[in-house]
Amino acid sequence: MARLGLSRLARLLHCSPGADGSPPQEDASPPPEYRSVDVRSDSSKKRFPSLLSRTMKSTVSRSASKRASNTTANTATTLPAEDEEERPSWLGPTAKFPDYGIALPNGDDANLRTNSDLVQATFVAAQKGDEELDQWLEKGYGIEVRDKKEWTALRWALHLGQDKAVQRLVEKGADINMATVTGETELHRAVTDGDSVLVAALLRHGADANATDKSKKTALHYAIDAWIKSKSSDQADHLSMVKLLAEKGTNLELRNRYGNTAFHDACLYGDEFYVQTPRRLEMLKTMVQAGVPVDTRDAWGATPLIRCCTMSKPDQEIIDFLLDHGADINAVDQNGASPIDKTCFQAHSTQLLRHLIARGAKPDFNKRTILATPLQYAAEFCDEDRVQFLLRHGAAVDTRTYAQGCTALHLAVKSTAEHDIRDKMELLIRRGADVNARDLVGRTPLHYAARNLGHWQQDEIVECLIGAGAQADVVDGEGKTPLSAFEGYFVRKGGIVKRLVDAGAKPVEGMELYEYIDKRREGEGDGE
Repeated sequence: MARLGLSRLARLLHCSPGADGSPPQEDASPPPEYRSVDVRSDSSKKRFPSLLSRTMKSTVSRSASKRASNTTANTATTLPAEDEEERPSWLGPTAKFPDYGIALPNGDDANLRTNSDLVQATFVAAQKGDEELDQWLEKGYGIEVRDKKEWTALRWALHLGQDKAVQRLVEKGADINMATVTGETELHRAVTDGDSVLVAALLRHGADANATDKSKKTALHYAIDAWIKSKSSDQADHLSMVKLLAEKGTNLELRNRYGNTAFHDACLYGDEFYVQTPRRLEMLKTMVQAGVPVDTRDAWGATPLIRCCTMSKPDQEIIDFLLDHGADINAVDQNGASPIDKTCFQAHSTQLLRHLIARGAKPDFNKRTILATPLQYAAEFCDEDRVQFLLRHGAAVDTRTYAQGCTALHLAVKSTAEHDIRDKMELLIRRGADVNARDLVGRTPLHYAARNLGHWQQDEIVECLIGAGAQADVVDGEGKTPLSAFEGYFVRKGGIVKRLVDAGAKPVEGMELYEYIDKRREGEGDGE
């Protein structure tokens, strides 16, 4: 009896007794619970195949035929001798099933060699009824065990539409919100797959609609992600998914790890996929009707309208939709920036600025940010139309930047933009810009123009400044004049150098070759 008891205990603990009945040696096998079965057979022998890898069309093996011929279905099944040699020692010579017997969906019988077998056996038990499931769970097999696909019996029941089995498993302790290593729950997966029937079943059985993954994305974020990436022109399923989640109490303002709500994502993203404006408008309308606040805030306090105006290519139809549904056109984020402030710092057309003012925006074009005012930004990066628009609306022409003390004229002459800089300069000068204003290190706009060696209009820029009264021989805080910037370029930039010298700039070190060439040129001119 002692020997028999020790053998049974050894099988429970996944190990074998010693030949003399001594206690088993410590083993590297899993802890003594049937929540995970891991077959560790000798490397020289075959591993037992998972029942999940078998198909309905697979050939029944000779050993399976022998098991099928065993008519004692309600008793323990003894494996054939040839298979028994390959069995792990900790599994014991027999495998026990509930008294009702187990027949898996693919037609095989359960031999409990792998996690996959346990998962399917648990699923079948849940299908049969409460009594059978209780009987199975009493044997110690964990209800949360996963197969090689990371599926539990609950997930099989959900995806096969076995509602009663789902209910039984949940009542017996199966976690309907159990997540993968990335934090995805069954609800997240079902939403991604667009399976509204499964989503409804999950929510009916208690799935948490506000559960988040490791990226802090909720099921609603997953629904928007799936909509963004969908190639189908018919988005009825995606719209109904959003409605369903909203109806079931989803928090519509939860933010992901990037600080965005699902509504922000729907407003901003998808251009690189298949989201066109009409399709986006339909989704936004659905979300607003479902109760999403149109002025919901991201992690930085920005509303969707503010974020839309921040884009390099804003969609005016989306902006109008938000305004038509009550978005605050003068709302500000945590930094105090409003939609029109954000628009000022984008180099696109000035048309949107005009449109926002027409819709009620209250501009302050002298508001200073840590980088620049709207006019300073426009002087460096935008065209003449933007500069003129801002000046007409009261922008101060000589406001200076915090970092370097530059005026709009400093920034205009150092611009690398391809559009016409001279027109902007002349406009600023006509409006009173000081051509000899100094930055924090004493440089004037002419110093900046001399350093802008690569611009196609450099000669015109220098000509414009000198013509407006810029001092050609002014010295900055480092003791350098504008002419010093041409060191190494005196010959190549000879025309500009000559213009500066003619305007009163004193020659600097390194100009010998230029002077020699200039004298030769003058001599040749006199000879003629």
